[in-house]
Amino acid sequence: MLSILGSKVRPVATIDVGDEAAAVAFAANGRRAFVAKNKAARIGVLSINGTSVRYEPEYDMPVGAGVYGLDVTPDGTLALTGNTGQEPSDGHADTISVIRANGRRPVVLDHLGIGDTPEALVIAPDGRHAAVSIVRGSSAAHGSPGYTPTGAVALLTLSSQSVQMTSQAEAGVVTQGIAFSPSRDYVYVCNYVDRNLGIYRISGDTLIDTGNRLSLPGQPASLAGR
Repeated sequence: MLSILGSKVRPVATIDVGDEAAAVAFAANGRRAFVAKNKAARIGVLSINGTSVRYEPEYDMPVGAGVYGLDVTPDGTLALTGNTGQEPSDGHADTISVIRANGRRPVVLDHLGIGDTPEALVIAPDGRHAAVSIVRGSSAAHGSPGYTPTGAVALLTLSSQSVQMTSQAEAGVVTQGIAFSPSRDYVYVCNYVDRNLGIYRISGDTLIDTGNRLSLPGQPASLAGR
């Protein structure tokens, strides 16, 4: 764990969570964080008090194999995880797990089918939507049964009671990082093999491909924005 004070950043704690950790997401109040334990297919919970951090193994939650994507709604009510599956780009559907994040004991509420290999996941600044980059079979060998030439972007609509996929659009080859614009009117997705950034507009609960692609000097694997 790092402490940020003005322009000074320093490590203040190292926490053993028992398994390989792939991602961390903080709750809005800063008193709890969630850890994606990708090889264990579980989400761990950290309790935070100032610079004191404690791993709570009794709160570990089962999600899905290959969990990497992880985010928490701005109000701290829900957390979502993207579970890439045992064998990414194998042609089989994988899942998004929905977690009630604000209870004394966080629990998995639901699993939502999302398609093959949800690589990255992000929740919009207003908490109304989440966006998921879906590799599908675009990272598979061309002759394999699970191969598809392109990936996809999915839009999820969130409420306090449910999470639903309400729209999906075609994307490039091997989709990776994903981010919302600060206004939450646009979604940007990294197309790794194509070396570009796809730009999508949100209208209501629908994702619209603008057709615009921002060329990049290399292969984009991650993306974040505020």
